[in-house]
Amino acid sequence: MHFNAEKTEEIISSTKRKTPNHQFNVCRGRCGNTDDHKHLGIILDEQLKFHGHIKEVISKAIRGIGLIHPSKFLSIYLLDQIYNLHVRPHLDYWDIVYHKYNPEMKLDFTRKLEQVQYSAALAVTGAWRGTSSRRLNEELGWECIYLRRWCRRMCHFFSLKNTATPAYLFDEIPVERNAQYSLRRDLECSQLIKLSALQVRIFKVFSLNGIYWIQISGTLTHLRSSRANY
Repeated sequence: MHFNAEKTEEIISSTKRKTPNHQFNVCRGRCGNTDDHKHLGIILDEQLKFHGHIKEVISKAIRGIGLIHPSKFLSIYLLDQIYNLHVRPHLDYWDIVYHKYNPEMKLDFTRKLEQVQYSAALAVTGAWRGTSSRRLNEELGWECIYLRRWCRRMCHFFSLKNTATPAYLFDEIPVERNAQYSLRRDLECSQLIKLSALQVRIFKVFSLNGIYWIQISGTLTHLRSSRANY
């Protein structure tokens, strides 16, 4: 397999303030350095904060809302379909990756995404700005964007647990045992416990959602399908 060095970009993910300066060569050519890179529709940056991706998501969603305003004479049902076709897909794409535990809605990107849906709800219903977002969501049958991301991540946990995925994706870290002699398993456990700074950040993002998954009733976690009626 041959790579084109001119079309290959290099991005280094690091938690350090000053990113290490490395130069990689591919097929006798140097890769170009970049601060962010778009791969499969998601923009990756050096610190994996997804600021660029969220900014692009908001921009595309606002353009979709612009399609609703000229169609304000249509029924709410048709306007809701326009929202589902041209706005919501942008808000849903890769949302389980950049989602963060923030039930109090204090993070800046959480408030911005909620504001986008609020603007869409005003355009669909024709309500005045200042109307309660909760009442608008109830009338349209929508849920807040944060809750939607959380539910989609729980569905992702369900898929990992109940479909044909590698066991290491959902197996729990084994508990340490006290033994009179050294075991190879003890060495493996010690290697798992020693996490790098980047791994600790990733663990903090996903651990709270994993805890919620464990705390959910066993009736839900052992369903045969996420579409089952209960």
